[in-house]
Amino acid sequence: MKCRNCNKKIIKFLSLGKLPLGNGFLKKNEISLEKKYDLSVSFCSNCYLVQLIKIVPPARLYGKTFYFPSVFESRLKENKETADYLMKKLNLSKSSSVLEVGCSNGSQLQFFQKAGMKVLGIDPAVNSAKIAHKKGIPVLTNFFNYNLAKALEKEQKLKVDLLIGIHLLNHIAEIEDFLRGVKLLLEPKGTVFFKFYSQRELDIIQHEHIFYFSFLSLRNLFKNANLEMYDAEIKDGIMHIFISHPNVFHVTKRVKNLIDEEINKKFNKLQTYQKFAKNIEKVKKNLIKLLKKLKNQRKRIVAYSASEKGNILLNYCGIGDNYLEYIVDMSKLKQGLYTPGTHLLIYPPQKIYQERPDYLLILSWNITEKIIKQLKDYHDTGGKFIIPLPKIKII
Repeated sequence: MKCRNCNKKIIKFLSLGKLPLGNGFLKKNEISLEKKYDLSVSFCSNCYLVQLIKIVPPARLYGKTFYFPSVFESRLKENKETADYLMKKLNLSKSSSVLEVGCSNGSQLQFFQKAGMKVLGIDPAVNSAKIAHKKGIPVLTNFFNYNLAKALEKEQKLKVDLLIGIHLLNHIAEIEDFLRGVKLLLEPKGTVFFKFYSQRELDIIQHEHIFYFSFLSLRNLFKNANLEMYDAEIKDGIMHIFISHPNVFHVTKRVKNLIDEEINKKFNKLQTYQKFAKNIEKVKKNLIKLLKKLKNQRKRIVAYSASEKGNILLNYCGIGDNYLEYIVDMSKLKQGLYTPGTHLLIYPPQKIYQERPDYLLILSWNITEKIIKQLKDYHDTGGKFIIPLPKIKII
């Protein structure tokens, strides 16, 4: 197997085995038809890109989505803050044009539209696109690639001042082709803004995440596409990446500092990722040990948030109804369905307050603080939270 960026040989350092898709929620009559796919991760010693060895066809992954960013009120607030931040930083005006690839239900684009800008979204998921259309946000139901970009340039004369990809770039298998399309549609002084959870600690491994970026690998990736990373930062565990055509903007000192930090931490060495792999195995062992101990004490444990990464964790660790009473999730689209692999029926969060379990296993550990705030009443009355990653702890 060769690197999807530089075409050099890649080396496997971790395998989670064959697992069901983390977002492959099931009706009861679909359980017997469930499929599993290899989830192994590799490292390229040439461009430092961490990536999956085998990928699942995109149509199986994205035909329907069960995650909308606006499910959490805090997410909607975050989207508005992101829009305000970008409009100010990039000096956007009503004459500016904004394209979002992977726009979901338009919860980010709506704020640019309200500011009077011309917007367009692209997303392959039909159900989320319908929600965006109801808001008056134009969405093309398609996968973004170079051919689509060429068609948009030719038919709509499309060039954009800002191209956005929120929690997107690590999902793109044909990443070289994708970035060619991005470059084609970008105005000479335009900016591409990518935003995604920092995966430098490899705690979000799943079939949808084909790539696990460091700033080192991102710099090499964009350079290969004749683009330049001119600014970058990590805010609340989220990478913010600013891209342009080469030599358009001054490259900030933050970029150099972030890359120097990664070199010091040896993010360019295979041994670093082999160490990550051992840590993941340790997390599995310790989490099972904790759950066994609590079950032996007759404690009732419920999983909170049927997230994709959470479902991968449950399946990798073999955690199902052997340790958990049930699982709850805020998304009405998931409620009444069964979790992939573990086949737990998903209930609304209200069930927690009706039955008062002793512990909640938080499966969206990246937004632990937001969840704990939402469940303050449960916590105040003695309920406890188990946070599985990056290090197991009880709150």
